[in-house]
This record gives sequence, structure tokens and C-alpha cells, in this order.
Amino acid sequence: MCTCPFFSHPLALKQLQLVSLSFDEVHFGKFASYYITRQYYFDVHPPFAKLLFGLVGWFVGFDGEFTFDNIGDHYTLNNVPYAGMRALPAVFGSLTVSVVYAIMKESGYSTIIAAFSAILILFGPSLVRLSKNRGYADMLVFG
Repeated sequence: MCTCPFFSHPLALKQLQLVSLSFDEVHFGKFASYYITRQYYFDVHPPFAKLLFGLVGWFVGFDGEFTFDNIGDHYTLNNVPYAGMRALPAVFGSLTVSVVYAIMKESGYSTIIAAFSAILILFGPSLVRLSKNRGYADMLVFG
């Protein structure tokens, strides 16, 4: 089963070129900035997705100085490596399709039913919206 629907869709590649912040990027980016600069903060939610986002930001060269304060702020004016950071939810969204197929097969369903379930996830509006349009909820499926 193909695990890269994000990268095969031309409109999804366009999302990597948008340079303004979305709501989820403000939320996750702020915590990634705290992790990279080693600043203390308190959050009631589990840190797994934010830690992953911080790790990817560190790998692609984000220094943590951009504070992710407002929705609509521009990445390019602040030299933030946003394309690499946006690839993380795209990869997790792509993996979700294969995980659904594997779960259905492991649960004892036929190959056709498992493939149909994976296709429903692949073409479902929530996966398209969340993983292809800069959403970070797909990481929470794996956490």
C-alpha cells in the first residue's frame, strides 16, 4: 500500500509553498520553539507531538527564535525552515493510511475490506484537510 499520498498530490505540494502561519502551526510551533531554546513552560497536554515537531525543527535548522505569536505571520520574513517542518504532519498523514490497512488485516478482515477501509481514509475529507493543509492532528494518532 502506498504511504505517500501527500507527495503525489499537486495541491498538497502547493501547501508547502504557503508562507503564513495556520492555527496549528502557531500552537505546535510555539512549543517547539520552547523545546529548542530550552525554556520552561507548562502545558496540560501530552508532549509527544510537540517534541516531534521540535525535533524536526531542530533537524532542519530552526533556531527557536521565531515565536509563532500570531496566525498569519510570515515564515519567510523570519528565515524559518517551514517546508521541512510541514513535512512532519504530511508523513504522519501518509502513514495513517497504511496503519488503517494493517489494523484491519490484523483484526481478521479480508484484503478487500482492509483496502476499502484504507481508501476511505485516504480520500476522506478529514485526512485531506489535516495532513495536506498544515494540520497536526495526524501526529496524535501515533502518540
